[in-house]
Amino acid sequence: KDKEHKMADYSKDNKEKEENTKDKFSKLYNIDAEQLGMGIVYNQKAVGKYKQEIEQTNNRLMKMTINTTPLKTNIIDVHAPHAGRSTKIKNEIYRQLNATLDKTPKHQSNRIAGDFNAGIIERLPHEAKVLGTHRFREESTDINILSKSQLNNRERLTELCHTHKVIVSSAAFEKKQNI
Repeated sequence: KDKEHKMADYSKDNKEKEENTKDKFSKLYNIDAEQLGMGIVYNQKAVGKYKQEIEQTNNRLMKMTINTTPLKTNIIDVHAPHAGRSTKIKNEIYRQLNATLDKTPKHQSNRIAGDFNAGIIERLPHEAKVLGTHRFREESTDINILSKSQLNNRERLTELCHTHKVIVSSAAFEKKQNI
């Protein structure tokens, strides 16, 4: 079941970490910081008064809603399972992500961020609406270097994009090569 969690006070350990940082205005939100997973860090001074809510489904999926104008902004943060994880685990996180996207109002400014563990490498013809033309890769590599599991992660990402009419923005602009 999806769990909705509201901002909680820091644990003693997190308070100590906050006191040792230069930016005393930052907040970390994670329902179980003892577990491996993800969190959202935001500047309390800049964003705090606009933050409406944070919902964390699990340690792989969370959503922060900010009262911006003229539209609210929803930031959905996701960490998809690596290629080697079971299909059952992948199905569950994508089910939860789809449910989150389905209940997020379409008339608001919606952003999905995180790591989908999906090697884009190149754009296939049927992906033109969801993938830009730019990728960060070596010239001699192509999609054939991906394993079946990696290709499965890639297909899950592009299917999600098609379903919800979103794009992979990191593929929309050119990146500089390593110097």
